[in-house]
This record gives sequence, C-alpha cells and structure tokens, in this order.
Amino acid sequence: MSLLRRDFTAEAVRKSCLLICMVALFASIVTGLPSPSKNITITVPEGTSDHGNPELICTPARFYEIALFYLGNYIAHAATLKSYPRESTSEMVLSMIVVLLFAPSGALRGLNAIFRAAVFKQSPIQRAARAGALCMVIRMADWKPQPTETIDNFSYTTSDVYQESHYCGGFLLNTNPESELKEIGTSKSPGKLEVITPPWMADASKFFWRYNNSYVPYGRSIHGRCDLP
Repeated sequence: MSLLRRDFTAEAVRKSCLLICMVALFASIVTGLPSPSKNITITVPEGTSDHGNPELICTPARFYEIALFYLGNYIAHAATLKSYPRESTSEMVLSMIVVLLFAPSGALRGLNAIFRAAVFKQSPIQRAARAGALCMVIRMADWKPQPTETIDNFSYTTSDVYQESHYCGGFLLNTNPESELKEIGTSKSPGKLEVITPPWMADASKFFWRYNNSYVPYGRSIHGRCDLP
C-alpha cells in the first residue's frame, strides 16, 4: 500500500508540473498574439513620431531627461574606474573628476592593469610586484645620521670615482675601495659626505611597459605606515 501511495503521489506531482508548464506556455502565446487595433485620439507634444510603426509612439525627450541620461552614464563610468594599489581617497576622487571631463583617461588605467596581468601570477609576492604594490625604503641625498647612530653594510666612494664607475645589474661597482679610503684619510681639503641616489631609483614612469623602474608616488600607503629615524 505504501508503494502504491508513493507512485500515486509521484504521478500527481508529474501531472501538476506538466499542467503548470502548459498553462505558462499558453499564457505566453496569448500574450504574444497581436491585439486588435483601436483608433483613439490623444494629445501628444510636438515632435512625436511613430517612425512608420502604427503601434509605436515616441515622444521627444525633455532637457532634464537628456541631462539625467548623460549624468548617469558618466557617473557609472567614473564609479567603475580602476584604482591603483592603496590609492588615497583624495586621489581617487580627483581621478574620477578627470574621468568625467576626459573619459579616455579611465581606459589607460584599464590597459595598465591588463598589460601587468597580475592575476596570472601564482604567489602573492609576485602578484603584488606585478601590480606595482611593493615599495623599498631608501635613503635620500639629504639624509644625515644621528650622532649616536651606528651604520653597517655601507660603501663609500669619491665623486670622481662615482662618475667614472660603471653599473652592473643595477649596482654601482667600486673597483678599489681601500685606495679610495686612504686617499680620503690623507686629504687635507675638507670633504663632504652625502648619500648617493641609488641607481634603481627613478621617477614614476607614465608608461605601463616601464613600471618596474618606478617608486611609489607621494601619498600612497603600502601595507601600513612606518616612521623611520
């Protein structure tokens, strides 16, 4: 008896589903059939047209409707602007304003992200490097050590040797640092020590194919903040 009840219930469910599908199909067919035409007289604004189709009526758009259309289009375009890693809110708002005034500027950011292809890198550090989200702490030329500060792992050279030196793999080669140290120690003329700008530091490139030789622009915050002495 239980098997018969289950079969009857399943058959009833199948019939109900079939009936619902037939009703939905019939309703769609009836809705799609052309309705009988009826001539009526209405008042329409000047400039209304049916474009040759008696079942179509197009009224002229008002000024505020056109303005809202363009405003919504531009706002949607600005809202989908691709942001740079850890770009500040003020910079992002300024970029959106620039996009509203010059729409193709947003496409440059999209092309930048496409050519970098950071999402195809496997490790997080590779993706961050590819996306331009890494930074390096360096000493600028105006840096001065504190009186009690001890500095390790540094190299020294004179300005003449620096100008005559050559680079290998991005590093400055000093062929004979000992002789340079002796020359500095025996010199009677006053000298000036300053930090040389590292060769791997360059201005932020405006071209996406040279993104490796750039530093983080001012105002960006990459993975927090650190105040160095």
